[in-house]
Amino acid sequence: MGLKHFDPQRFHGCEGMEHQYPRFKFVGLALFFILMTSQAWRHLPCTPENIEYSHTGLPYPKLDIFAQSLLDTWTLVDLDHLVDGMNLTLEWGEANLNLDGTIDAEWR
Repeated sequence: MGLKHFDPQRFHGCEGMEHQYPRFKFVGLALFFILMTSQAWRHLPCTPENIEYSHTGLPYPKLDIFAQSLLDTWTLVDLDHLVDGMNLTLEWGEANLNLDGTIDAEWR
């Protein structure tokens, strides 16, 4: 299975900053990923206690931290994909997220 550059121009109406970064797609697999700088996700608190590592050592934010950042910045499509993809429940959200906060108006 190979990896190739993926042209983001194939998608119209991109909102946010993700269209400014290269996309990569696995050949033969319905999966692609985007490499972004940490400044693109500056609303994530990048501290050691908020980061997990994959079995190959790739750092990524803990689930509750990432979900909260999507909620705080009102990134609802991405939040919807996360909830559906991870099969998160209302109970998980109530237990792990601050639902009383306000959106980050500067980010929007």
